[in-house]
Amino acid sequence: MDAGYVEHAEIRGRKVFWPKGMVLKRDIALVACLRRPYSLKTLVVLSKRGPARENLLVSELGESQQRVNHWLDELVGVGLLARKGKARQTRYVISDKLLNKVGGYETRAIPQSERLLNLLEKDGLMPRKPIFRGTKLSVEIRLPAGKQRIRLECDPFAEVASIIK
Repeated sequence: MDAGYVEHAEIRGRKVFWPKGMVLKRDIALVACLRRPYSLKTLVVLSKRGPARENLLVSELGESQQRVNHWLDELVGVGLLARKGKARQTRYVISDKLLNKVGGYETRAIPQSERLLNLLEKDGLMPRKPIFRGTKLSVEIRLPAGKQRIRLECDPFAEVASIIK
């Protein structure tokens, strides 16, 4: 972190780290929420089924109604999901905000990777050619303890993109 390669934020008592400049400050809570297993499971169900009522999500996720209700409130709160309708007719959908974020970060992934590579190369930490696989970047860097291969996801929404497309 001292060299400026990594940024972090504390969210609910946990530190979340990412390559510098990869995640916009306003998206930190959204990205952190995506790291919770129930977030992706819920997105999978909604991408397959379309708009769904809470009772369908309870059934599909195999969890208690109270737990799913809590998750849905959190997912709506950070902007991953949106509510449509009122009272008993409420349906949950993948939010337009999330769809826009997926597209925006997808276009930023390659420039972010290149920026990070230039920084590592400039500082003499990257002795071998990087390997790209989609938005995943793998580089070998020199550390005081020797060489180490690191793998970075340059698009924090890549997994979501594979689910909702």
